[in-house]
Amino acid sequence: MGFLTSIFPITERIQVFENRKEAKIFFLRHNSENKYFGKKQDLKRYNSYNFGKTRLMQRSGRKRLYDHNLLLRGIFANRVMHKKLGSLGLIFKGCAFIDFGSAILFGDGAPTVRDIFEDKKIKPFLSIILATDVNDPTSAQSHYFDIYQNKNQKLPFIVREIPLAITLPQHFSNLTTKVKGYKKNKAVIYRSTNSGPDLFYNEKTIRKHFQALTTSHKNQYVLYLFNKFVLLKIAGQRYFQIIGEIDTRVGLARGKSTWKYILWKYRKLKHAFKPSLSRVYLK
Repeated sequence: MGFLTSIFPITERIQVFENRKEAKIFFLRHNSENKYFGKKQDLKRYNSYNFGKTRLMQRSGRKRLYDHNLLLRGIFANRVMHKKLGSLGLIFKGCAFIDFGSAILFGDGAPTVRDIFEDKKIKPFLSIILATDVNDPTSAQSHYFDIYQNKNQKLPFIVREIPLAITLPQHFSNLTTKVKGYKKNKAVIYRSTNSGPDLFYNEKTIRKHFQALTTSHKNQYVLYLFNKFVLLKIAGQRYFQIIGEIDTRVGLARGKSTWKYILWKYRKLKHAFKPSLSRVYLK
């Protein structure tokens, strides 16, 4: 951790990556995203009123994040191989999938989570599928989770409330409390893409977020689909390694709906996912 001493104040010196190079790559991207999207005045660009008078964050859409589907299919087909651990599919078989900021009121509800739920090449390998959303305290109209709870029609997967800042271990562990089918000691896949943590948290908050996650899941494997990065935490460790990146020209495209024009029938894993070859290769 010596390199962190000279870069970060002691109150923020939280090691969340295995080495300095990966930390630099990650935070250059994260801080750039946060600088553009993380200010309160910038949030207005995402506001619209498509659910009565409720203000929704429109950053979603069916198949926007379908590259994640291709990646998870590849993992569970034992095509994504870690050089030290072997097949990630064997490690993550039977895991939980938890999505942050799922836009539960948009369209038919949590559209990109629904893409996972309806994928027959992924769902059988997951113990639970869980979507989340916030109750924004700044406005009663932004109590997304409460509005969802009062709706007659519920989504076909689990929905839980999250705080605006997910920075404590219990924020993670509480998500799966009393959830039928959750296997406490199994691996977990998290996703934050076009969501709260990957766009709106500053660096100090994201370090607390990662530290809380690794504390909560100290003895579990965790795969985190975070913005363009695919992060892996090995059981027993307290930091992540970058094992690859998702194509930023599709689900992370800004100002255009690129994903709507993709011929998904013909798109392959190699198009969706660029592995970090020092750690991972594709079969």
